[in-house]
Amino acid sequence: MPDPQPVDVLISYKSEERPVAARLAAALSAKGWHVWWDHHIVAGDAYRRVIAEKLQQARCVVVLWSTRSVESDFVLDEAGRALRRGVLLPVRIEAVDIPLGFGQHDYTDLIDWDGDPAHPGFDEMCRAITGRLSGVPSPMPTPVVRVRPWYAERRTWALAAAVAAVLLVGAALLWRGGSPDGSLSGPTSEDVAATGTGDLASVAAGGPGGTAGPVATGDSRTSAAPLAVQIAVAAQTIATALVLPSGHIITPCHVVGEADTVELRGAGRWDGSAHVVARRCDVDLVLLEPDAGLMRPNTTVVRFAGSLAVGDAIERYRSVSDRTPGRVLAIREASRYLGNDGPTLDLLATTHVSAGGDSGAPILDDGGRVVGMLVAGDGATKSLAIPTETMRTTFIEAFTP
Repeated sequence: MPDPQPVDVLISYKSEERPVAARLAAALSAKGWHVWWDHHIVAGDAYRRVIAEKLQQARCVVVLWSTRSVESDFVLDEAGRALRRGVLLPVRIEAVDIPLGFGQHDYTDLIDWDGDPAHPGFDEMCRAITGRLSGVPSPMPTPVVRVRPWYAERRTWALAAAVAAVLLVGAALLWRGGSPDGSLSGPTSEDVAATGTGDLASVAAGGPGGTAGPVATGDSRTSAAPLAVQIAVAAQTIATALVLPSGHIITPCHVVGEADTVELRGAGRWDGSAHVVARRCDVDLVLLEPDAGLMRPNTTVVRFAGSLAVGDAIERYRSVSDRTPGRVLAIREASRYLGNDGPTLDLLATTHVSAGGDSGAPILDDGGRVVGMLVAGDGATKSLAIPTETMRTTFIEAFTP
């Protein structure tokens, strides 16, 4: 008999992972969702036809990536169909590289999940499912590192690239004056002298598709802080944070939660602990200060997102070697990505540029200037960022070195 109920979640997996699929189906069904996986197929059904129909009906398709499934033509085909419909939700159950073509999309890790509904990865996945079913982008997943150090190394490969940015030298750029495009003026000789750097560093802005960036002067004593750093909360959650002109760090509140301290990685001489200076979860923002001192000098240049236009080129930036180009979809889009009980925020909408661990990553314009900070995505077509105007209004003193 055909199942008359609409499919909320379809689970795609390799047959050898059936126990994991069964455990996941039970846990998701307990949440009240109608879950379909191929054990529903009864004798006499046309196997491929039924799966194709369910793939077309499903509002969310969870693909379980493992060493076996990444080599499965059927799983790859199912994932491709879900991707084209914008309903794909990748989940790793083993420490594998996501197949080519799917690795740029947000994913959740259930590598060590034993069915516990309190597992951070399971909770993250449920929030992502809720977002897909409601049509509201969910906060971007932040990979969880628990008891597998070899897995931690895989997830933090990009941190090594971020360390290279520590060698870049620049002057602290101040929030002073404005140009017609909304950007703010750079430092004068007096500004640099006040910071004690001794000289002006040259800055070559690197926009989408470019390779240019802050240029080092060769004096290690004046090495500039990177534009973005990685953070770990309770030694588990890996996410990104933006370095502000003042040398403070800003990241989403949904990443930090109630923690008072985080660990900085890829921050060079500022690596180590950072503490919360201010917490504004009503706008999903937390301001941090490294215990090693403010991250100055730095090369951060900020532009108001409101001066952008639909179609303008942007890029998601995590390090000089980790950048994803995109385009502006909307200058202001109201979203409740934190859930129905969360605030409605006006966000900058772009084409999909996000991946796992990108919460807090800066969005740059085509001149290399910060216009927003990533906070959410739908996993297929769109990413959302808190605009610089909101960050500056919330923490105005942090934008004045």
